[in-house]
Amino acid sequence: MLNAILGNVGTFVVFRVGIDDATKLQPMFYPYFRDLDIKELPNWQAYVRIRMERKVIPPFNIETIMDGAACDNEVAERIRERSRRRHAKPAKQVEDEIAKMLEFINNIDWEE
Repeated sequence: MLNAILGNVGTFVVFRVGIDDATKLQPMFYPYFRDLDIKELPNWQAYVRIRMERKVIPPFNIETIMDGAACDNEVAERIRERSRRRHAKPAKQVEDEIAKMLEFINNIDWEE
């Protein structure tokens, strides 16, 4: 299922991830970047792969920059809380939804 999801993504922007995730993402960036490259990305850097008009542009790296603005912790917490209210679900609910979806998929007769 992961391959089906990743196969439908048009743009990837990947910052440093753990080795398990890097191994799963490597096919999107190979032969330009390997899983160890993804795992060892420096802070503020990312690899990008873009699909435009059904063509995949060779992956490239970018470096982001800090804007230098001071962090307002109160504003940051309000943003996190608003995001939780709008988008978060209890983990049990998400797990149940995934289990139901997988059960449906596993019951499909793919030979028809």
